[in-house]
Amino acid sequence: MAAATTSLRAEKDAADSLARSRQAQITTLTADLEKSKKDVEAKHSIGLRWKGRADTLTTEAKAQKESLAESEKVVSELKAKVDDLTKELEASKGKIAELEKEKQATAPAPTAGVVADNAELVCSPDNVRN
Repeated sequence: MAAATTSLRAEKDAADSLARSRQAQITTLTADLEKSKKDVEAKHSIGLRWKGRADTLTTEAKAQKESLAESEKVVSELKAKVDDLTKELEASKGKIAELEKEKQATAPAPTAGVVADNAELVCSPDNVRN
């Protein structure tokens, strides 16, 4: 009977030791699980912040694209106006050149007699003051 009791005590001690070992493993695994949960929550939070930032940047990029498209439209309209005004200016320059040519063609050329007549007026004794 003593041998059976010793054997049972040895089995009980082995079972208790195994139970303590398993309890230590369970405690370690529970701690690891909690740590992993916190890591996952932190990474999820970081992911949500990055997603929010990405959404904000996407929205800003769309707004800038629209603004750029509007600016390009205004610039193209202004370029068209400048081109039209340049054409109008060139046409006006051509008309002015034609009018100057016509004026030169119809104006009498100055003669030597006209210059001599003017010289008489300036140098005549009646125009001299005493």
